[in-house]
Amino acid sequence: CSVLVCPWRRQGRDLLHAAVFHGHHPTSRSSRGLGHLARRVYVRMLEAEVAAGTWWFGLQPARSVERALAFDRLRPIIQQRWSGKRFDVVWFENSYLFPQAIDLRASFPGAVLVCNAHNVEYSLHQRLGDIAVDHSLKRWFRVQASAMRNLERRAFSASLLTFACSKDDERLIHGIAPQACTAVVPNGVDVDYFRARGDRAQEPRLLFPGTMSYRANQEA
Repeated sequence: CSVLVCPWRRQGRDLLHAAVFHGHHPTSRSSRGLGHLARRVYVRMLEAEVAAGTWWFGLQPARSVERALAFDRLRPIIQQRWSGKRFDVVWFENSYLFPQAIDLRASFPGAVLVCNAHNVEYSLHQRLGDIAVDHSLKRWFRVQASAMRNLERRAFSASLLTFACSKDDERLIHGIAPQACTAVVPNGVDVDYFRARGDRAQEPRLLFPGTMSYRANQEA
């Protein structure tokens, strides 16, 4: 419960991790020394602090904070191997890695930023909030959508170029960062390589090739 008393520690990382695990982790309903009612109160307090930190103090999105832990281990390796060398581009995959990209550019000040936006994350979180049945989860996604919108506005504006997967995504990007320089590179498939072979089954079939650890794919 110390995260409720000092939520600002480690730039809010402990608070966000507690909120994700206790409120939205698949195993969070298992016994961890808290009764059901006490746990509900605890989770609501965590959510309230995350919302306040996001709306009033610019708390980073949970996905950015999650990646920051891995980057903390990677940073000294980067500095050891490439300190003093010149790089032209810092390319970051997914907009929520913008804080790490800014960190890298501080080490390589001559580099420009290029963002490969696999999704416009704030819009994705908004949609997940719209379809969520659980009210707590719905609130969580809406708060995270707000955090992602603020971060993506900065990321797209700061990047020399942002790649979008569709014209719809490009419109969303310009909706929050009108001056962003964008290019659309659609997701594609080699239809000549992936051709049906042999006899086709008579009954209808559906193949869904996607990781099931990704919530959007789970919903689909």
